[in-house]
Amino acid sequence: MLTHVTLRGDFINAAIACTDATGAAIDPSSAEARFYLVSQIDGSLSLDVRIGTDGVLTLAKQAGQTGFWGGAVDIATLDPAQYVILFKAVIGGTTSIAVDFLEIEEDPHLIGCVANAVYSNSADALTVNAWLVDQGRHVADPIDCTFTLYDDAGSPVFSELYSDSPDANGVFRLTKSAPGLSHDKTYYGKVDIYAVSGLYSSLIGLVTVE
Repeated sequence: MLTHVTLRGDFINAAIACTDATGAAIDPSSAEARFYLVSQIDGSLSLDVRIGTDGVLTLAKQAGQTGFWGGAVDIATLDPAQYVILFKAVIGGTTSIAVDFLEIEEDPHLIGCVANAVYSNSADALTVNAWLVDQGRHVADPIDCTFTLYDDAGSPVFSELYSDSPDANGVFRLTKSAPGLSHDKTYYGKVDIYAVSGLYSSLIGLVTVE
């Protein structure tokens, strides 16, 4: 029994090719793929119950081809992870097994940092909102955020602002009272947001008006 596991787009495709003792293609009477999640703590394995039925994907004959069985898994609800996949097929009354491996990786190019800054003349206060988006959707569990404001000479205006308390939508709000900004002047700020998948940055502009 040969196995093949691929990750293409939004789906995992798991397939097997079955042959008899002579090497001729033969259909199994049943076949399945068991998806074991690899623990990042101690390397132990546990069935990922989000896949198939309690971690077991039942395979079916593909494209009417004898011996070619497979199935697909939608990864929309899955996180970046490593899997050991145990294939089991009953061929001619005998159970055959094989093992394969798959890693779902986060594509850092799909995640971006978004931010805006507003300065209130009346309150003499600066407010910065910052968050991450992943393929157009907000990331609800970033870890922390820093913001540094620079003047037109590229020098920091005040000490870096920091927050590790995003709201329920994953948005950080950082404020600075009496930031020492001049009117009718341009500034720019750098935002850094750290998440499980890495560090993401963005630059934003700010113009103060009398």
